[in-house]
Amino acid sequence: MELSTDLKELAMGKSKSQEETYKILVGKRLIKDTMTCNYCKEVMNIKHCNDNADYYNWRCMNTSCIHYQTTKSLKMDSIFEGFFFGYSLVYYILYIKVLKHQF
Repeated sequence: MELSTDLKELAMGKSKSQEETYKILVGKRLIKDTMTCNYCKEVMNIKHCNDNADYYNWRCMNTSCIHYQTTKSLKMDSIFEGFFFGYSLVYYILYIKVLKHQF
């Protein structure tokens, strides 16, 4: 098992913007590219926030929804769900694990 170059760079702490990180994760199908509000069933938007390690979350922006601005983690329904730290740490762990299996 070999991690792609972009995942290795994330794992080793090479600077990537949060937007670049998100695009890489979506491109590798490690997180979803869309999320639906549980209440109004509309597609949620990605919004910047400062209250989690990822700095972004899904947010319902349907003003008609009774749960307008309800949020979900970008990690929801992914292999990262339940982790309380940023993606780069997860990648670092994966990278080290892959390196161990290569020797």
